[in-house]
Amino acid sequence: MTLRGLGSVLLVVLMIGGQSPDRPPLRLKPGDTVTVTTPYGGEMTVQSDGAVYGKGFRVVLEGKTLQEAQSELRRAMRPFVPSDDVYVTIKDLRTEVVYVVGLGGGKGPVALAPDMTLRQLLSSSELGTDADRVDAQLYRSGQKIASVNVSSLLAGAGDQPLEPNDVVTLSPAPFSRVWVLGQVQAPGELKLPSGSDVYKAIAAAGGFRTNGSEWDTTQSDEVRVSVRRGPQSREFPLRPGANYSPYLLEPGDTVSVMALEARRVTVLGEVASPGEFVLRGSQTLLAAIAAAGGPNAEGTMSSLMVMRKGELFQLDATDPKRGEFAMESGDLVYVNRNERAFTVLGQVARPGKFLFNDGEKLRVTDALAKAGGLDGKGTMRRVYIARPEENGKTQVTMVHLDDYLKSGDISANPEVLPGDYLLFGQPKGITLTGVIQAISGGMLLNSLIGN
Repeated sequence: MTLRGLGSVLLVVLMIGGQSPDRPPLRLKPGDTVTVTTPYGGEMTVQSDGAVYGKGFRVVLEGKTLQEAQSELRRAMRPFVPSDDVYVTIKDLRTEVVYVVGLGGGKGPVALAPDMTLRQLLSSSELGTDADRVDAQLYRSGQKIASVNVSSLLAGAGDQPLEPNDVVTLSPAPFSRVWVLGQVQAPGELKLPSGSDVYKAIAAAGGFRTNGSEWDTTQSDEVRVSVRRGPQSREFPLRPGANYSPYLLEPGDTVSVMALEARRVTVLGEVASPGEFVLRGSQTLLAAIAAAGGPNAEGTMSSLMVMRKGELFQLDATDPKRGEFAMESGDLVYVNRNERAFTVLGQVARPGKFLFNDGEKLRVTDALAKAGGLDGKGTMRRVYIARPEENGKTQVTMVHLDDYLKSGDISANPEVLPGDYLLFGQPKGITLTGVIQAISGGMLLNSLIGN
C-alpha cells in the first residue's frame, strides 16, 4: 500500500472510529460532499435524489454512514479498481439551518446543531428582561407547530425539538398598561403581559416595601391591597390563599398597596393585659379589646366605656354592630366589671353568687346546674324566686320545677334575670316568712363581702 493510501486509511479511521458513542453516527444527506481516493473518484456531492454519480455508476448514499458509503462505492467500482484502493472521506457537510424572524428582522438563518430545541435556540437571543413580552411561534412546512411566551419557554414550558428549515417567528406579546402605587419598591406605570394578575403586578413593581420596621408584611391585617377599575374598587389579601382565583388586570387598572395607619389606644379595666396598644388593619373596639387579651373572668363586653377628647361613649359590644365602633389615636377603653349576677341559696351543693356570661340566657334548671345540683335534703317541688321590682320592693314567686321535668311545662322553669335570688328548700316546705328571711340573709351577705 502506498503512503497516500495509508494516510487515507488513517483519515477514515479518525472519521469513523472517532465517533462519540453517546451520539448517533453521521449519515450523509443531499448536499454533502465526499472525497473518493481512486482515479475514478475525486470529489462527489450527494444530489437531491440522494445519489452520487461516477464513470459508469450511480450509488445512493443518502442516509448511509461513511463506512456504509465506502462499502457501496467499492462494490460499484470493483470492475475498475481493486476495492482496497477505494477510500471515502468527508469533504464538506451541508449545514442545516432554521430561521428566526421578527422583532426588527430576527437572526435570519441559524445553524441547526444536533438535537437542538426551541428553548436552546432562543436562549442566546438578546431579549434580556423583556422575554416575558415576546411570543414565539414555530412553523414547519407552512404549518404552525407551537406558540409559547419566550419567558415561559426559557423557564422550561412548551419546549419543542427543531428540524431543518423550521421557521421561528418572534412577535410582541399582548400587554396591558397598569399603575402600581403605594408600598412597593418601584411604584409607577407598568407594562405587563396580558393575563397578569394583581400579585404579578406587585412582583413586577419590585415587591413590597417595608420602610424598615414600619409595618410587617407577614401580617395580612397591616396592609391593604386593592384594585381600582373605573369607579369600582376590589380588595385582596396580602398574599393569595389556597382558594384564590386569579383576578386578571385590564388596561388602566390601578393596584394600590397601602400600609394602614397606626392608631395608639389604651385599654384598662377588667381585661387580661391592660396597657397601650398599636392598632393596624382592624381598628375597631373589638380589635382593641382583643389586643389586650380580651375580658378577664370578671369583665363584660356588655358594659364598655370609650373616652375620646372629652367625650364619653358607653357601648354594649355584645351587639356586633356596636363592636364595630372605630377607634382613634388617643382613645381610652375601659372594660367594666360584670355585675350581671344571680344568687342560689338553700339546699344545693354550692350555694353562692354566679355571673352571667355575655349574651347568656339561663333558666332555673341552668341556675341549679351552676350551683352543683341539690344536696341530699333539697327538693324541686318548691323553688322560690325573689326578684327586685322597679318600685324597690322584692317580689317572691314559687315554681314547681319538678312539673317541668315531668311534663315539660316551660312555665315551671322560668328565665333567671340579673339580680334574682333562687331558694331551694326541703320537701316538708318552708313558710313565706322563712323564705324572706333566708333571701334577706343572702342579700346582706352579698353586700358585706362584695361578691
